[in-house]
This record gives sequence, C-alpha cells and structure tokens, in this order.
Amino acid sequence: MLKEVDGDAAHCYERAKDCAERAREARNEGIKADFIDLEARWLALAQSYELSAPPVSLRKHPSSLAAKHGLNPCETGVLRDAFDSVLLDLGWDMKRPETSVIASLIIEMADEGERDPERLKNLALERYSSRVQRS
Repeated sequence: MLKEVDGDAAHCYERAKDCAERAREARNEGIKADFIDLEARWLALAQSYELSAPPVSLRKHPSSLAAKHGLNPCETGVLRDAFDSVLLDLGWDMKRPETSVIASLIIEMADEGERDPERLKNLALERYSSRVQRS
C-alpha cells in the first residue's frame, strides 16, 4: 500500500516504530508502558501533521499522478471524479487541509486495485470517518 507522507509525519512514524520496538524489548513493565505511551504520542503527532498537510495533487497534475501510480488517463479521471464527489458530499472546498487525507485514501485504494468511482467515494468516506473517530 503506497502512502504519501511528508517529512515531519514520516519522522514521527519512524520514532513511533522505534518506541514500539523498544517496548517489545523492554524487560521492565514500567519502561515498557512508557515506550507504549511514547509510541501513541508519536502516532498522534504524525496524524496531526498529515491532517495539516497541503492537498495531494489529484486535480492539479493528473499526468504526474498517473505516471507515479501507473494509472492511465481514464483511471486518473476516475480518481478525480471520486475525489470531487467526496468533497461535494462533505460540503468541502479545496482549501480545507483535510482534503489531502481524502486524496491519499483514494490513491491508496487505487493502488490496491479499486477503480469504481462510487466505491472509491464510499470507502474514502468510511475510512476518513473511522480515522477521525480514532483521533
């Protein structure tokens, strides 16, 4: 699964991974609990960076998106249509920082093989809702 992550979020995910490894290796339960807590904090910070990231370019540079993800122009149009449909359903415009999360979710699903625009829209809405509920 391909996921576009900016430098700050990627750093946080790396630190969270390190904390998880240290928690697994810890012999003292108190230290283990501390590393588990630190992992959760790094993950929360990474998610906050992702939510504030500028929008992934689903609409501005479709040819580069197609090349990067191995999509043909028709498939790129399907992703744009799904993206626009999600924004319409949510009543959002492109200025909202959360649009980058929606775009990333649609790209992830396309990388997983999904090409139906209605299914992309519905799955993006479901995954975004569950991600927001966990935050």
